[in-house]
Amino acid sequence: MAANWPARPSPTSSARSKPPTPPPPTTPVTGSPTSSPEPDASELFYVLTGSLRVLTGEDLVILNEGDFLVIPPNTPHAFEAAGTTDTEVLFVLTHAKPRFDYYRLLEGVYRGETDPAELAATSDLYDNHYVESPVWIGR
Repeated sequence: MAANWPARPSPTSSARSKPPTPPPPTTPVTGSPTSSPEPDASELFYVLTGSLRVLTGEDLVILNEGDFLVIPPNTPHAFEAAGTTDTEVLFVLTHAKPRFDYYRLLEGVYRGETDPAELAATSDLYDNHYVESPVWIGR
């Protein structure tokens, strides 16, 4: 699935009438806990355009156009557009439940159009579970 992630507006940007709602203060976990029916899921990111900031475990990395990253099963991770332009990313999920609507909800949270509680309520449906990440919160 390819997704377009908007760049974060600068504090002085007038592109929006209200500031965006930040994502939940937790980090998606692909693969999920051992109680999950899909403990072997990996997630692959390929950046088509722009730059992407990715938390993988306890490391923050910046991926640029043409970069590829594999998130191993059960690894806490999060991502967002990095820089001043929108980012287009191809996501490939192995052994995972369909997540098209999850990414739509995630983008809605980022844009301030969806309540983060609505996203959190889908954890079992999309096999996305959340953990605290001081590294991501402190980015």
